[in-house]
Amino acid sequence: MKKMKLFNSLKNQNSQKCYIPYIDSSGKALKEDEILFTNEENFQGRQTLESWDGNPENMQAWNVFSEGAELVYDDAGNFPVALMTDKGELMYLKISAVTGEVLPIHAGCCPSLDVIYTGPPQAGKTVHILQMSDPAFHDTLVRGTGCSFEDDLPSSAPARRRYEEAGARFKQHFLPAPTRRGEIILPYVYYVTSGQGSEKRHVLLRFQDIDGEECVDMPWNSKIFPYNYFFMTIGADELLAGERGEPVQYTRMVDKFLPRLRVLRRDRDFEIVVIVTKCDLLDQNDPLLTDAFENSIRMEGGRMVRTTHADGFDFKAFENRGECMRRYLQSECPNFYNKLVNAVPGQRITFSMIASIGSACDGESFEDYRPFCIDEPVLAILAKKGMYPISSHSSVHPQEERVDSLTGSGAGGFLKKLQSLLEM
Repeated sequence: MKKMKLFNSLKNQNSQKCYIPYIDSSGKALKEDEILFTNEENFQGRQTLESWDGNPENMQAWNVFSEGAELVYDDAGNFPVALMTDKGELMYLKISAVTGEVLPIHAGCCPSLDVIYTGPPQAGKTVHILQMSDPAFHDTLVRGTGCSFEDDLPSSAPARRRYEEAGARFKQHFLPAPTRRGEIILPYVYYVTSGQGSEKRHVLLRFQDIDGEECVDMPWNSKIFPYNYFFMTIGADELLAGERGEPVQYTRMVDKFLPRLRVLRRDRDFEIVVIVTKCDLLDQNDPLLTDAFENSIRMEGGRMVRTTHADGFDFKAFENRGECMRRYLQSECPNFYNKLVNAVPGQRITFSMIASIGSACDGESFEDYRPFCIDEPVLAILAKKGMYPISSHSSVHPQEERVDSLTGSGAGGFLKKLQSLLEM
């Protein structure tokens, strides 16, 4: 009896013991009581399912410390996905008490990999993020792996709907309209699951787009800096223009970005992935780019198929391509390259190259669709975190972050192990 009382006591403290801090759009790591729970009925007339437009403190909402609240878990464990009030009301929407924004379903349940695209206008940020958010692309990534991507934002907000419409038009070979200055851009948040049974792991993968003008004229309070992955996109057309002595915008972006990064992210707990986009414009016979143009995917009857990473992510192939791009930037854009490596530790910089379309555009449309290596930036992140299988012949053994190893699979995994010990 005493053993069961001890177990029940620990069970009631489960959320407090296992909560994984979630960082909202303001860059604040929310405390457990700063994640509020409500539902759509309480939101009626007060919101657009994007964010609370009043004081969150005045909202009828609960948190995990509210008296009489029953905590509702799913297999991620660690933190509830919903609450049941003492009146039987299900509170399934999570809200930040700081900003009022609607949070992912699994906020606080698992680690979050937060990626923000940075780069000047027309660098291909929106095109690539539309591809990252395409369900057909997710099928390509997970085929034969046991991984899954699940949209984790419980909203269909107008600000996000424009991107969904742009994604549909992109499949009809129309480029998205430029992202407008000051536009509300909601992130795409995916609940990624990998592994089976006791080896099952979960992360939140958040993709955030941003308008290029804000990157070039970057304010100190830019929303860029709370993220832990910066996808720094630079168009190959700008690199070539710079080589010809023409004015380019990516250098202005870097001159704004680096000083702010030094001040605002002194913890250096971040990674920069330099992505050269539109790389089909580069000379494939350039000796600095030897072996860089082997595509990691191919198109078969309109369907995308993995090639290089078909048997798991091949870090050796990915790093060989990145080394080619590093040498190219060091040779052809030495001031940009030196500024970057002098400001950021080398182990926190990765170089990559993609071509989101792979063919020339005629105005706002394109005819052929020949994407190049668009899978590699995101797969590299997931593979490093142990969330994607690694090729058996890869030369790299990344460090797996097993943040949820104590809790195992499902709500109260740690407590289940403890209960089994108490019952012995």
